[in-house]
Amino acid sequence: MIKLIVRWDVLLAEMDKKSLAELVVIPTIRQNLYRLISCGRRYIRECGKKLRGGSMIVKRALMCASSR
Repeated sequence: MIKLIVRWDVLLAEMDKKSLAELVVIPTIRQNLYRLISCGRRYIRECGKKLRGGSMIVKRALMCASSR
Protein backbone atom coordinates (compact mmCIF):
# COMPACT_ATOMS: atom_id res chain seq x y z
CA MET A 1 0.00 0.00 0.00
CA ILE A 2 1.34 3.41 -0.99
CA LYS A 3 0.64 6.32 1.30
CA LEU A 4 0.38 9.68 -0.35
CA ILE A 5 0.85 12.75 1.78
CA VAL A 6 -0.68 15.89 0.34
CA ARG A 7 0.14 19.32 1.67
CA TRP A 8 -3.17 21.03 0.94
CA ASP A 9 -1.96 24.38 2.23
CA VAL A 10 0.89 24.40 -0.31
CA LEU A 11 -1.27 23.01 -3.10
CA LEU A 12 -3.97 25.64 -2.64
CA ALA A 13 -1.72 28.59 -1.83
CA GLU A 14 -1.77 29.96 -5.39
CA MET A 15 -5.45 29.21 -6.05
CA ASP A 16 -8.03 31.97 -6.09
CA LYS A 17 -10.04 31.77 -2.87
CA LYS A 18 -13.32 32.76 -4.54
CA SER A 19 -13.11 29.97 -7.14
CA LEU A 20 -12.14 27.53 -4.39
CA ALA A 21 -15.22 28.51 -2.37
CA GLU A 22 -17.44 27.95 -5.44
CA LEU A 23 -15.83 24.55 -5.99
CA VAL A 24 -16.56 23.22 -2.50
CA VAL A 25 -20.07 24.61 -2.04
CA ILE A 26 -22.75 22.07 -1.11
CA PRO A 27 -25.11 21.49 -4.06
CA THR A 28 -28.71 22.61 -3.70
CA ILE A 29 -31.71 20.34 -4.19
CA ARG A 30 -32.32 21.69 -7.72
CA GLN A 31 -28.86 20.78 -9.03
CA ASN A 32 -28.14 17.45 -10.71
CA LEU A 33 -25.13 16.84 -8.45
CA TYR A 34 -27.42 16.79 -5.40
CA ARG A 35 -29.50 14.04 -6.97
CA LEU A 36 -26.36 12.04 -7.71
CA ILE A 37 -25.05 12.43 -4.16
CA SER A 38 -28.39 11.45 -2.61
CA CYS A 39 -28.60 8.42 -4.90
CA GLY A 40 -25.09 7.37 -3.84
CA ARG A 41 -25.96 7.79 -0.16
CA ARG A 42 -29.10 5.72 -0.61
CA TYR A 43 -27.12 2.96 -2.38
CA ILE A 44 -24.49 2.87 0.37
CA ARG A 45 -27.21 2.79 3.05
CA GLU A 46 -28.96 -0.14 1.32
CA CYS A 47 -25.66 -2.04 0.94
CA GLY A 48 -24.97 -1.51 4.64
CA LYS A 49 -28.40 -2.86 5.58
CA LYS A 50 -27.90 -5.96 3.47
CA LEU A 51 -24.40 -6.59 4.80
CA ARG A 52 -25.53 -6.26 8.43
CA GLY A 53 -27.73 -9.31 8.13
CA GLY A 54 -25.72 -11.08 5.48
CA SER A 55 -23.25 -13.90 5.38
CA MET A 56 -19.94 -13.55 7.22
CA ILE A 57 -18.17 -15.26 4.30
CA VAL A 58 -19.39 -12.55 1.91
CA LYS A 59 -18.35 -9.80 4.34
CA ARG A 60 -14.84 -11.24 4.67
CA ALA A 61 -14.51 -11.59 0.92
CA LEU A 62 -15.51 -7.94 0.45
CA MET A 63 -13.06 -6.77 3.12
CA CYS A 64 -10.24 -8.78 1.58
CA ALA A 65 -11.03 -7.41 -1.89
CA SER A 66 -11.07 -3.81 -0.67
CA SER A 67 -7.69 -4.08 1.06
CA ARG A 68 -5.88 -5.14 -2.13
